[in-house]
Amino acid sequence: MRHLLFAFVLPLCMPSVAAAGPWQKLELVVHVHTKISTGSLSPEEVMDQAKAAGLDGVVFTDSLLRHWEYGLWPLRGLIRKSIDQPSVLQKGAGEYLKAIESQNSGNNPLAIAAVEAAPFYYWRRSPFDKQGGEIRGWNQHLLVLGLDRPELLVQLPSNAWDPYQGDLKEKPYQSFIDAAVAEGGLVFWAHPFLKHEGKHGNISDFTEAYPHLLETTTGYHGFAITYLGYLSAVAPASLWDQLLLAYTHGKRKKPVWVLGESDWRGPQERPINMAVSDVLCSARTPAAVLKAIREGRLWAVIRANASMASLEEFSVTDEASTHSAVSGDHMSVQGALSIRVIGKRGPKPQGKVKLTLVKDGEILFEDDATEEAFIHQWPDHKPTGISYYRLIIEDPAGVIYTNPIFVRPYQG
Repeated sequence: MRHLLFAFVLPLCMPSVAAAGPWQKLELVVHVHTKISTGSLSPEEVMDQAKAAGLDGVVFTDSLLRHWEYGLWPLRGLIRKSIDQPSVLQKGAGEYLKAIESQNSGNNPLAIAAVEAAPFYYWRRSPFDKQGGEIRGWNQHLLVLGLDRPELLVQLPSNAWDPYQGDLKEKPYQSFIDAAVAEGGLVFWAHPFLKHEGKHGNISDFTEAYPHLLETTTGYHGFAITYLGYLSAVAPASLWDQLLLAYTHGKRKKPVWVLGESDWRGPQERPINMAVSDVLCSARTPAAVLKAIREGRLWAVIRANASMASLEEFSVTDEASTHSAVSGDHMSVQGALSIRVIGKRGPKPQGKVKLTLVKDGEILFEDDATEEAFIHQWPDHKPTGISYYRLIIEDPAGVIYTNPIFVRPYQG
């Protein structure tokens, strides 16, 4: 059933800060490569692109290590072939961190240094074979944010596993996640719904999509989404909801957040701001951004073009206490709830904006927003246990997925 309970046009001077807290909404592009690894631009040139696009920050994620090696049995240490490509460790972790940190000056967007890691690969066919070599699993990638000392990047367990024993399932990835998290890192699965095929000389590189690893690994902070055609896992009653319900049912120790990623290597691919994360921060600093990401105070924005609608607020208010919560928050409530959405349509809207409120994996409300600037407000009863709400905004120009807001009854 469709319910439109409360909708009217707001003044044109809409606030850019969520009303439920003293937050600044910063739009960041996450997962960007430079010439240090597989990108086409220098860090300085990336910042120029970000500034021109009106972005508030860039999370650089150059490849931590791009090295493959095959030793011919039984003399693997003597007869071998290896490939090295540009990476953070090849340049030097300290030099990489300095190159990114040096961008935080003047009126530039924020620059945050992170890495993309490939903890494991295995050989399916030897590079000495007449058909050429084939590696599997190399593009099962993890994004690691928040490790700001060179030694922490160097110590991450990349290529630490035997590549001659076939698929080791989740074991190498769980080991990597545990190591990064133990040092305070933020870990997100990158592009888990995309398969990959590549070529490195006479070596083929093939990776199937790997959403199963979201279920079989634990301790990571979330996963990233990109591209409009690969979003079924964040639809209502999807894989993401299964992971969130596992948390609310006590089967996972922490929630799984969603992050918008660009996986951008240069303007030859697409504009830099087509897939971004809108992050609710307490200050305009790298530390505040990382804290907000850790706590899930963000939503993923995947655009087809610049006409995409924008979200200004998604909040849940306890009508008894008047306390409010935003994405990532956990709130104990005493009474009935009010869920509020504030947004506005894009500069050249192409059609209606659809709002879908998801509660515990099921659609609770669906409404259409037709005003240039809009408020929608829905009621819900006091929870009897732990529940969560998340919002999906769709229009012909793109889609927004918020992270959940968790509520539970106040225990006194």
